[in-house]
Amino acid sequence: MVCTSNVEHSCPGQSIARPRPKGRRAASLMIGLLLVAVSGYATAQPADLSGWQSDGSGVWQLDSADTVARQTLNVGPSVLHNNRPSQGQWFRATIEVETVDDNDFVGLVFGYQDGDISAATPDYYLIDWKQETQTAANNVVGEIGLALSRVTGPIFAEGVNDLGGPDAYGHIGVVEELARGINLGSTGWQESNEYRLDLFYGPDRVQLYVDGILELDESGTFPDGAIGFYNFSQPQTRYAAIEGLPDAAPVPVAPAFPLLLIALAAMLWLAWARLR
Repeated sequence: MVCTSNVEHSCPGQSIARPRPKGRRAASLMIGLLLVAVSGYATAQPADLSGWQSDGSGVWQLDSADTVARQTLNVGPSVLHNNRPSQGQWFRATIEVETVDDNDFVGLVFGYQDGDISAATPDYYLIDWKQETQTAANNVVGEIGLALSRVTGPIFAEGVNDLGGPDAYGHIGVVEELARGINLGSTGWQESNEYRLDLFYGPDRVQLYVDGILELDESGTFPDGAIGFYNFSQPQTRYAAIEGLPDAAPVPVAPAFPLLLIALAAMLWLAWARLR
């Protein structure tokens, strides 16, 4: 006998096919996409600085976990670098000046080879950021703000006074300034404020974001080399780095963004569970 009733459960032994909620499939898809996005950042880890190399007169002190470095002295140009080819990836650094003493330079280097700071004919790039404009004892002016420069000669020599020579201070001679920050080109850093610097360094393009805002976007021919921290005459400065960011990262995101993605995924999972 064929049951023709339209009333649910009215026909003995016959199961009723219920339509699948339309929102369930969409929720599952959204959860998957969000988990993929989160996983791209979950692989990012604080860089182990124990194998990094230092050049110049600075003293770089590592914390107990080897993930934070402090340059403690008011001395000439100094670099702490990862000593390996680093082209074609995003590099995230945090920098904070932890003292009100002095007003000089903090920043990054890229395309760097070990020993370049005192080499006769290096070829690397420097991003430095000064808190205030200042005229040094040799009448060279160091300008406030963030800048990108190409370095093709020594900027540090053993036995030279704290300034280590005028070129790095005034962006003259072997330090050729190429560009200034879009927003921070004439704005100095503030002490006791942690800044996040996201650098993409490719063979023909360099981009720098500071706290998620684009500051530098330059095209050219950039040599492969190390990435590292830079300090010039600015004591008590804390540096850290993140490795393992996605190779093709979009515009760098705020630090809380991965947590937001996780929260959204959890909300969608709850909605999906209710639709079951």
